[in-house]
Amino acid sequence: MSPTPSRYPFESSPFKNLKSIHQLSKLLQVRVGVLKKHSSLYGKFIIGSTPKEGDKDRITETPFGELRRVHERILALFSRIEPPPYLQSGIKKRSYISNAEEHIFGEVIYKLDVKKFFQNTKWNHVFCLFSEQFNCPTDIAAIMANLITVNGHLPTGSPLSTLYAHKRMFDRIYDEAKSRNINMSLYVDDLTFSSFQIDKAFKTIVHDILSRESLEHHKERHLVVANGAEVTGAIVRPGRLRWPQRKHQAAFSFNAILRSAADKDEKIKLFRQLISRLAQGGQLEEAVKTWRKSLKAAKPNILG
Repeated sequence: MSPTPSRYPFESSPFKNLKSIHQLSKLLQVRVGVLKKHSSLYGKFIIGSTPKEGDKDRITETPFGELRRVHERILALFSRIEPPPYLQSGIKKRSYISNAEEHIFGEVIYKLDVKKFFQNTKWNHVFCLFSEQFNCPTDIAAIMANLITVNGHLPTGSPLSTLYAHKRMFDRIYDEAKSRNINMSLYVDDLTFSSFQIDKAFKTIVHDILSRESLEHHKERHLVVANGAEVTGAIVRPGRLRWPQRKHQAAFSFNAILRSAADKDEKIKLFRQLISRLAQGGQLEEAVKTWRKSLKAAKPNILG
């Protein structure tokens, strides 16, 4: 597939061969002064937390003010890079669904997560992205690493969470997979592989490549597609996707709670939440989409 007119190859990024702080200032649309050492711009993150299903709350580090605008500018520049074929997150028209769709024609699925991906993507990973892959001088690479990271690692609440800091590593894994007729996709920190057979030797290669980048893996699973294999919130079956049964059951339970609610404001809130849940399922199953349409049509009666 040829690149879209608005995108360019990785090697053609304006970050490539960027030589001076004045060029960087112009590219990021900020004053030179705010990029210099010990700038008050660095480290402007709001630290918070969000609930995480079945686990501790997730710590969030969100840039604010001028730093937020800088992150959005960097994101805009990175968004113009033609994405690698395996990347399914942070790309327009790619999603958790397209990620799962990549594997509907395999017989087995092997998946794993990169453990603590953001915390373990360090300042030096970002520095090397700009110094080695973009061929920037060390002072420019250091400025970029200072702008992007918080407490020495990639932030969880920044729009730059899908930064290309590990692109070379993921490219190596992709090349190894492709040479073995194994399909690969990456969704944030979830790596998924599918084929007719995935042996232990390939898994060891993936582990070794991650380890060389000082990254660990966890949540490792080997699944059979014919039995139904969950990949990023969708059930992969031969040639198609399904909405997980647990989400069906949760929607039915939610619907029952909605019907029995007495308070009008509570009903409105529950109705909106159920419609939102069904919108997700409707992308995977026509029956769920039909259910959502019928609920919307019956809204006056349901809300009384």
